[in-house]
Amino acid sequence: MVKIAGSKKLKRQMAPLFWGIARKEKRFVVTVKPGTHKKNYSIPTAVLLRDKMKIVSTLREAKSVIYAGKVTIDGVKRKSLHHGIGLMDVVELDGISDSYRLVPKDGTILTPIKINTDEKNKKNS
Repeated sequence: MVKIAGSKKLKRQMAPLFWGIARKEKRFVVTVKPGTHKKNYSIPTAVLLRDKMKIVSTLREAKSVIYAGKVTIDGVKRKSLHHGIGLMDVVELDGISDSYRLVPKDGTILTPIKINTDEKNKKNS
């Protein structure tokens, strides 16, 4: 059989700089499957939780959190490590009362910042 989808991993050297990952730590990192945001302008859910927000420490922990349905992106529970989170997306986690929005900040393309609960439904504020 022929594989239809692309690769599910990416060499760390080829990953975009704004992901904020260590380049020479391990060989591979989870890649983004294109969806609501372009592949070059989004961060995979697993990389966001592990490397940007430091909520989990390993990919194994990230898998257990994501597959359990504890991650909500823009009000929809996402159960994919590869789902791309992009500009102005709101990320919520079960068990944590904070909501985060990805915005450009301090020369970085996407940085998670804490927002109030009344702001999470506004996209262009």
